[in-house]
Amino acid sequence: FWDRVEITHQNFLGSAHYLDSLGISKNAKILVIDSYTTNSPLILMKRRGYTVINTGRKYIEQALKLPYDYVVIQDCFLISDVVKNYPEITDMIDKIAGNGKISVYRRLPSPPHPALTPGPSSPHPTSPALIPDPSPKGEGRKKTDLFTFMKLDESKVVFEDHISFDTIPSNNWENTEHIEFPENKMQVGYVNEKREFGLSFVLKNFTPLKDKPHTLFLSGKVMLTGKENDCKIVTDLQENGKSLLYSSFDIKSLIDSADVWQTMNLAVPLPPTATDNSILKIYFWNPGKKVCYYDGVRVRVF
Repeated sequence: FWDRVEITHQNFLGSAHYLDSLGISKNAKILVIDSYTTNSPLILMKRRGYTVINTGRKYIEQALKLPYDYVVIQDCFLISDVVKNYPEITDMIDKIAGNGKISVYRRLPSPPHPALTPGPSSPHPTSPALIPDPSPKGEGRKKTDLFTFMKLDESKVVFEDHISFDTIPSNNWENTEHIEFPENKMQVGYVNEKREFGLSFVLKNFTPLKDKPHTLFLSGKVMLTGKENDCKIVTDLQENGKSLLYSSFDIKSLIDSADVWQTMNLAVPLPPTATDNSILKIYFWNPGKKVCYYDGVRVRVF
């Protein structure tokens, strides 16, 4: 789960055929954001283009000004490594297709600059060459929420479950220990120096996964204590005792700040299973024995 070069290699296997199926020209220039290796994505796509290895804000911003035709991003790193670092990207590109491993996006038109927009006294339209690129803050565009950006609002929900610690949860939830949070007197879940593993979600024999990939979308409210907190969210999918997917993300990579309540979102591509004998687990893991609070955790599968 930590070898992102190999994860990238696996995600781009078969990508050349996939882009061909979308009618994307062999001559199209592809911008791969969060590639983790310079050449592999381009070689496997059999296209020329650009790769972004460092997803710091300035690198993504610079890359989006390059003369590309399409953007390709790995689904598993979209939220944690791309949108987290450059949230304005949801207003600058539009998803046109995805195969459960990578998604393809196209550039959205730049909004006209108010000073260059023709007014009543200007009989001639503004030249497209004079319309500037979008500003770094995405000014002039409507704000696109993450759910809409990923096109999940257009997808069917095949499963959904939710837990708040003020009500009785379904049998899918384990390790539901909770305490009263002192500031608002709400019941919340937690991990601390004595609890390495926290809330767990376990779904057995999930038939919709048979022969078809899906997307897991996890959301909730979390509060990490301390900036060095390494509490994680783990997704583990097994079939007949064999691991099909193990994904681990630091919660701090999914939120903006520590020591305050934050909304956490995570999307994990789920591979298809060959049988109905599968077990999907999602859980909080606290290897550093820090303190993390959570509430309102929601699991949806599309």
